[in-house]
Amino acid sequence: VHIAPGHGEEDYVYGHLKNNLEILSPVDHRGRFTDDFGDVKVKGIGVFQANEIIIQYLEQQNILLKVENHAHSYPYCWRSKTPVIVRATPQWFMKIDHDDLRKKMLHAVYGEIKFTPDWGVNRIGGMLETRPEWCLSRQRLWGVPVPLAVCEDCGAPHMTPGFKKRVLDSFKEKGADAWFESHVSSSEPSAQPVEPAAYFLGEGAVCASCGSKSLRLEKDILDVWFDSGSSHHAVLREDPELHYPADLYLEGSDQHRGWFQSSLTVAMGLSEEAPFKAVLTHGFVMDGEGRKMSKSAGNVVAPQKVIQEYGADILRLWVSSCDYQFDVRLSYDMLKQLADAYRKIRNTMRYMLANLYDFKFSENAVAEADMHPLDLWALGRVRELAGRVTEAYSSFQFNQVYREVYYFCITELSAYYFDILKDTLYVHSPNAWIRRSAQTALHEIYGTIVKLLAPILVFTADEAWRVCRTDESASIHESSWPAASAMDFEDKTDWDWIRELRDAVTPFLETVREAKMISANLEAEVRLFSSDMDLQVLLKKYAKHLPRVFVVSRVEITSDGWEGDPVKINWKSLGRETPLQVAVAHAGGQKCVRCWSYHVTLGGNPDHPEICGRCADALAGLDLEPGKGETR
Repeated sequence: VHIAPGHGEEDYVYGHLKNNLEILSPVDHRGRFTDDFGDVKVKGIGVFQANEIIIQYLEQQNILLKVENHAHSYPYCWRSKTPVIVRATPQWFMKIDHDDLRKKMLHAVYGEIKFTPDWGVNRIGGMLETRPEWCLSRQRLWGVPVPLAVCEDCGAPHMTPGFKKRVLDSFKEKGADAWFESHVSSSEPSAQPVEPAAYFLGEGAVCASCGSKSLRLEKDILDVWFDSGSSHHAVLREDPELHYPADLYLEGSDQHRGWFQSSLTVAMGLSEEAPFKAVLTHGFVMDGEGRKMSKSAGNVVAPQKVIQEYGADILRLWVSSCDYQFDVRLSYDMLKQLADAYRKIRNTMRYMLANLYDFKFSENAVAEADMHPLDLWALGRVRELAGRVTEAYSSFQFNQVYREVYYFCITELSAYYFDILKDTLYVHSPNAWIRRSAQTALHEIYGTIVKLLAPILVFTADEAWRVCRTDESASIHESSWPAASAMDFEDKTDWDWIRELRDAVTPFLETVREAKMISANLEAEVRLFSSDMDLQVLLKKYAKHLPRVFVVSRVEITSDGWEGDPVKINWKSLGRETPLQVAVAHAGGQKCVRCWSYHVTLGGNPDHPEICGRCADALAGLDLEPGKGETR
């Protein structure tokens, strides 16, 4: 077995630490053999190019038994796709166990810092428990230098108060480049520039260990992770408008090993205080097939192209819809689906804006105590939504924000509340109590929805706010956050049940419509009966509201059932299952040409004999010119 203590971690541990083999590394920084290799004449030849020469040498020495190719795992550079040669070189290290630093970091990780997702604590904690010493130095031409001088005779580091002060003063004035530039050591006009070493070391500098005057400035630079890992100190400690520690560090999941860990190490080493209160990590964006995006593979979905085609808000909405704790997939087909969801949310806002055109809150709002119970129910729903969304934002569950708002817009508003309000908003006279009650509710619902979406749909929310503002803030992004509060009014639970009742009746209406017995719900009349006495009481109590809720012309609550099995419905609001019989037929009577609902008699207005009494009352409240109709 080949053991090379100077060329690999496992070889170093087994060869040097356990068996005291010499650390030999006869390879220079260019990957070429040096004189230290031995008798084989391969100096200056690349490691991989020297194979044949080494084989010939072994054959000449008659110590080679066999030569054959063998496939095995070998490290390659991820950027250049070329094989890597590991070699032992002198470096500067940070001792992780010095002064119990590792224990202090682990205490902060497990006991003080909030991780999102929560499995992040075990990921970074496991890395800290087993991490080796931190190699701080790198061999690069330029960077932030290791600010030390070194004795060329004994190798001891040189750091005196005077040396340290000159380094700090120079770096504050010129930055890290001061390490490499000439300096003027005196304010005298005749003073000449001196080399960096002479300036920083000063006259008469000697090594404290051996007394040698052969001192040099360190040529290595610091690991870039030390640069970024100390950013909290340079930013948060220096800016009076910021506070320490940071509320949140946000990066990809690979930074448990990178920025999060280096920042924690530097901070705990300096002040024994973590630089952040919380850490959030996210996965990476893959293509639609789950492959890594790259220009060479031609599968990159460019944000600039997405923004040009769909707008920035679509891209932001897609991000919010993802479960970011894992890698996420992105394709143009997915964006098309999100664009459809965006349009539905946008149409929800447009519906509300279109129906608030003649509503001024200070003049037309109905007091909450006087509002229709359906509108109070809707307000209760949106205030509960505000609570759930606020909690989701606070815990960084942005996909929950998207799901909650989207579901509310599609299911609670568009499919239910808005559907009911169409008749109310379009048919009743402008100042009718029931219409103003609905507009009062819409005003708050609109303001809440647009504010809840503002952090995600920043441009759409701003555009809507310019059309209709629900407070005096010039920008939606300066307005107050919607308050989450419980809505408690009489019969609230009953209206939760009415919401479920409509869902139970709707399939029967759809069946009749598909059979061509009716072409629209307003052509229908519905009969309801339940053998459950409590449910039957509720049906009769709210019978006058049900035609409006079902959007049908008539609802009859019968005293007896009829042939056919009732459906069994598990009512969430009632907490139990009850039977319900539903029958749908074409409504009798005549159709009102204004509201399209069916009535036994029409002609409430002699000037308009084809409209119903409700529409006649609505027209009576309008100041219409003779011979001209209303504008709707």
